[in-house]
Amino acid sequence: MELRAGAAAQIARLERDMLTRRVRPARDLTTVLLPHPVLGPIVRRVLWGEYDAGRLVRALRIAEDGSLADRHDTTAAVDPGASLGILHPAELRDELAGWAQTFADYEVLQPFPQVNRPVVTLADEQRAATSLTGFGPVPTDRVVRLLGGRWSGNGYLTAGRVHTRLARDLPGDLTLVVEISPGTTSSASDPTGYQQVTEVWLDRHWSDHWQAARVVPMGAADAAALSELLVELSAPTG
Repeated sequence: MELRAGAAAQIARLERDMLTRRVRPARDLTTVLLPHPVLGPIVRRVLWGEYDAGRLVRALRIAEDGSLADRHDTTAAVDPGASLGILHPAELRDELAGWAQTFADYEVLQPFPQVNRPVVTLADEQRAATSLTGFGPVPTDRVVRLLGGRWSGNGYLTAGRVHTRLARDLPGDLTLVVEISPGTTSSASDPTGYQQVTEVWLDRHWSDHWQAARVVPMGAADAAALSELLVELSAPTG
């Protein structure tokens, strides 16, 4: 029972490492993680990324012999001092489907959703744009739950206490701003109906988000963090 609880705690920590973009020296993989009786079997089943100054260089999996391999099963030589991190699928873009197939071919059961994780990736033109068009409908009760969590609304500044805008901070001193219609209060005891997202855009963290101009390109956002928030907002009901 203790071993199972310990493994669950390590899996949760590694998933957090993916979400927070933690990197470590490549040497730690062979000297610390793989030999570990609990971590070893777990880290073999996730997809890793090699990074240079925070930018993904290539995706790598751990082969059966403990070496690193690319998507074409070619052994990859990695400098012991290179930065490795658990890769978020939003970083893969066009390569995601191929890696998902590779893990399926090897019948790898991942410890947490990664290559099959729900993800939102932006096309090149969307990355260059300063806002995204809306989508919906989004259930009102989901919006109310978000407002009760780490999202903030603008309703506290209005007479009717109706939130027509949601905001959530992103890494890099940015904020994701989401415009909704018709809006909702956060105190609704039994929220019903739906909201339409009319616009999604980025702003500086220190801004009050009231300016009409959109100046920050969507590609400035951390791809993993942006994907997680857009999935949280737009996930299908069920």
